[in-house]
Order: sequence, then C-alpha cells, then structure tokens
Amino acid sequence: MYIDYVNTKMGTDSSPRFSRGNTLALTQLPFGMVSFCPQTERLEGQREWFFSPRKPYLEGIRLTHQPSPWIDDYGTILFTPQRDVISSSPALAWSGYRIEDGELCPDYLKIKLLRSGCLFELAPTERGCAIRLSYDFDTKNVFSILNVAGNTRFKHENGIIYGTNDHHSKDDAKDFKMYFVIKPLDELSSVVIDEEACACHLSIKGKSLEARVGISYISFEMALLNLERECADKSLDEIRAEAKEAWEEKLSRIEIDATEEQKRIFYSCMYRVFLFPHKAYELDGEGTALHYSPSLGTVCKGVRYTDTGLWDTYRTQFPLFSLIAKDEYESILEGFLNDYLESGFLPR
Repeated sequence: MYIDYVNTKMGTDSSPRFSRGNTLALTQLPFGMVSFCPQTERLEGQREWFFSPRKPYLEGIRLTHQPSPWIDDYGTILFTPQRDVISSSPALAWSGYRIEDGELCPDYLKIKLLRSGCLFELAPTERGCAIRLSYDFDTKNVFSILNVAGNTRFKHENGIIYGTNDHHSKDDAKDFKMYFVIKPLDELSSVVIDEEACACHLSIKGKSLEARVGISYISFEMALLNLERECADKSLDEIRAEAKEAWEEKLSRIEIDATEEQKRIFYSCMYRVFLFPHKAYELDGEGTALHYSPSLGTVCKGVRYTDTGLWDTYRTQFPLFSLIAKDEYESILEGFLNDYLESGFLPR
C-alpha cells in the first residue's frame, strides 16, 4: 500500500521563528473541500501555528482549511470530547494524549484523549467527515463543538445541529459563512448552546457516539445535501475505505524503485501534492457545480478551487499536474479562470 509510506507529520515541526515546512498533519480526501488536524494550542502571536508534533496534548480536532500559517484559516471549528467538568474554552478543555499511540493518516485519524477517556476516530469525506467517539465511562460524557476564530452560531432542530462560522483569512470575503451540519446517529441526553462563548455541548447517553458532518459555503440545505450524498448509510469504516482507495489511486500514479526510507520521503511528498488546492464548489440536487464567490458575495455557477499561494508551486506542483493529473488540472484551471472573471485576481 502506497498510503502506508505517508508520514503526515513531515514538515509540521515549525514555529513563526523557525520553519521546518510550515505544514499540518491533515486528514482529508485528495483536493477535498475540508481538512482535519489536531489543534495542540493557539498561543498569542502565533495562533496560525496551532499544531506541534512534539507536544503530548491537544485542545481538540480542528476542522480547517489552512494551507499555510502565512495565509491563515477560514471556516474553522473545533471538536472536543469532554467529561465531567465541561468548558467552552479550548484552552481549558485541553487533554493529554500519547503521541506514539495516535494515528494521523491521510484517510483516518485516531487519538485517545486521556482527560476524557475518549477514543476519537475520524474518516474524511469530500465536504465533511464521519466521527466515532468511544469513552471509557458511561456517564457525564460530552461532545463539544468549540469556537477558535470569528463567530460560531448554533441551532438545534429535529435532532441535527446547525451552525455557521464567519471567520475568514486576510482577504476580503463578502458575507462569508461556512455552514455546517452535525447529525448524531445515537440518542443524546441534551444539547446545550453557549451563545456567549459560541460553543455547543452534546451530552451523550452511554459510552459511545457516532456523528456525520457536512459543510457548505452556500446554505444549510447544501450542507445537509453534501452530508447525505457523501455519508448516506455508510459506516465510518466504509467511509475510511473509500478515502483510502482515493489516496491509493493518487499515490500510485508514480511508482519508484527505491529504498524503504526513500519511499517514505517520496510518498509523503506525493501526499502533499494532492492536498491543495482545495475544492471550493458544491453540486446541487441536479449535479450542477455551484460556488460561493468571495469577491461578489453571491453564488455562481461553475467550479472553484482555492487555498494555494502559487508561491513556488507554479514551477513545481502545477507542472507535475500537467503530467500525472491532467483531468484534475483542467478543472483547477477552469476554477482559477472563474475566480479571475469574478474578481480580477487569481485565488490564494
């Protein structure tokens, strides 16, 4: 398996003063619209450097789009299992974990949070994810969705959590919101929304909870459509298998004759090649591509891709796409052209 050679942590040991890559250990589909990464902590003055592979603690699993700390994040929230003493602050809800026991893979994330006694598992979809929580205890277990930037608002209707986050990075984005829906598959004891702290706490019956997540930049209806289309009645293991298959297909496009160590380096780099740019478009009920336009603040037809600085990738990553990812490259260039026609600029 090519995916077994991938080290998602390669290039992640960085700080504002010293970079070893400025990358994140991302779990997502190739070119997926959303990524997931542990959030170690957000320190004043270096909030965009929120993951460290060396620190044995975390504040939760972050839904993120950040391609680089220099560009910053947008549409971001934090998933944090808690128990007994519940906080709406990521800085107070943190937990220790054993680094050596965690699995941070392209297709799967698994971490045991020691403070809550919760095993957190996640498998990505193109515009969301499947989550499975397994606690050591059968009482006082809570699944929290916390705010990390901007404003996050929640409502609870018909057993589904609806939310928005309006944080966006350093560019202008008219009327931007990331719409998200969280659909628990198990019965809850209660749902508490902390409007002041922009947090939501789901009290769990028993020792386990499965949930499905979908996002949209267009509407709650599109977020729910994305969730139902991508998750349907699939188990987390089935969703993970689909993610693994997608990565295997991409990574297998170049086969090398090399040592095991060289293969680990090479396929870890190949994984990076297919993370960005992110898809930023969605498919309506008829399969028509639609996207939110940051410059116009409206919904337009067509594909859109973003989260790429074009810094040096114009002479590395994109020429490689012309050789091994021609169909994807054609769609990416169409998206770049749509951005230019709408704003006069290429996306980043």
